[in-house]
This record gives sequence, C-alpha cells and structure tokens, in this order.
Amino acid sequence: MKTRNRMTTLIPAIFLLLSVFPLAAQVDTEEGPSPDFGLGLIIGAQTFLDESTGESVTYQKLALSPEFAIGKFGIALDLTLHYRFTGDQENNVEIRSEDWVPSEEMPFLDLYLPKFRYIRYGFKGEPLYVKLGAIDDATLGTGFIMGGYNNTLFRPEEPIFGMGFDLDGALFSFPYVGLETFVGNLTSWDVIGARLKGRPLIWSEIPVVKNLEIGLTVAGDIAPEAREAYWAPATADNPSIAVWGFDVLQ
Repeated sequence: MKTRNRMTTLIPAIFLLLSVFPLAAQVDTEEGPSPDFGLGLIIGAQTFLDESTGESVTYQKLALSPEFAIGKFGIALDLTLHYRFTGDQENNVEIRSEDWVPSEEMPFLDLYLPKFRYIRYGFKGEPLYVKLGAIDDATLGTGFIMGGYNNTLFRPEEPIFGMGFDLDGALFSFPYVGLETFVGNLTSWDVIGARLKGRPLIWSEIPVVKNLEIGLTVAGDIAPEAREAYWAPATADNPSIAVWGFDVLQ
C-alpha cells in the first residue's frame, strides 16, 4: 500500500513538472539554433471494462504531450494519466495501473516505448533522417506503393512505436545511392517497406538528367495477424502481402 501511495503522489507531480517545464525553459541562446517547445493538453474522462468484475469503470483523464526541438533533433512524449476518486480515507485517489505497470498482455517495451510519441533526427529528404515512434506521413519514393502511411490510427487504445530511417550516400560524398526504410511497428514488424535508389548520371553536367533518380520499392504487410483485434488474422483467404515496383524521380 505504501508503494501505491508513493506512485499516487509521484505520477501527478511528474505531470505537473512537465506542464511547467516548457514555459520555464524558453530562454534565448546566443549561438546555435534556438530550442522550440510545445505542450498539448487534454482533460476528459474515459470508461474501461474491469475484466475481474465485468463492470465498467470511469476514470478522469489527463493527457500531456510535451514537445521539444532544437536544430535537427526533436522529441515528444505522449503521457496519459487515468485516475478516479474512490472515497477511501487511506487512498482516495486510484491511478489505473494498466497504464504504468507492465503485464503479460502488455510487456514493458509495448507499454513504455509508445510514451515517447516520437524521437527524430533530421527531416525527410535529407541525407540522414531517423524518426522513431508515431509516424503519420511515411512515404517511399513517389508514394505510389507507400504514401502517407499512418501508424497512429489505433491510438490511444493501441499505441504503436514505428521507425522511419533514410540514409543517402551524399552523407559520405558518394551521392550515387541511397536507402529509405519504414517499419510500422517495431514490436511486431507488420507493415514494412524499403526503397533502394540510385543516381547513375550524377557525375554528368547535363542539368536535365544529372539528378535523375531510379528507385526500387518493396513494401508489404507480412504479419496481418498483429492487427487481429481490428482485422481478420492471416489465413488462406487473408494472407500476408508484398508489393514491389520501380519509379523515376527528377
């Protein structure tokens, strides 16, 4: 009970600190890029089914989304606190443990990785781009095979932690090749995609063809059973799928 009381006091304190930190930390810098801060706040209520009793339980909801960016680096958190007042004199505030305590159904990584909404370095189209977490604009090449894919559709009921990673040879003074990749969910590896690109005429001085880019894209859903709670699992009638194709960019 003492541990639970400490958690009851500690978690709201953390939320309060996160809510005031962006305001207090906005200071001018004389050198380098200026930091950028933001904070999203949602207050409401949400009802859950108590599987032990079969009854519905309503909790108050406090959701914070602090965001920090400086230069090419950016990070955002997605923290939701569900609590209710029980009227118990010993512990009159109850925090929903499923949000913070790992279980067999929700292992540690599945529970805590999505609390980082995203971690990013660089921007799409730059020689080095890495984004982990929530990705709502995953595009490979022209986007004909994978364009604007969104791995946040199941939030908040099922937060998913994905990855976008692009590496161009221009980073190493070798602009002839590059790679774009995407993984929808790093814990299940369901929707994945990759594009290998080449610029065979980059050495040329001809403006029209110098930056001609040829790409091979492969993408698919190799584990449709990962979405079993929302879609039918993989069967003979609903198999995993993959699509590939070439594209040309100027």
